[in-house]
Amino acid sequence: MTDLGQIERVMYIQYIIVIAILLFAIGYVVRSLWRTFRCTHNRCEGCDGCSLHKKVK
Repeated sequence: MTDLGQIERVMYIQYIIVIAILLFAIGYVVRSLWRTFRCTHNRCEGCDGCSLHKKVK
């Protein structure tokens, strides 16, 4: 039989990994939204060298 303490440790590690992934995803969404609303005047924020950027100016 497996030790209950070992199973609990594995579950805690899984919870930590899931929480870390969720925090990363939430941070990415917040960062993307921040960049979207910050650069409403310039629709080509972050794009370099595309022909559309030259036409928009």
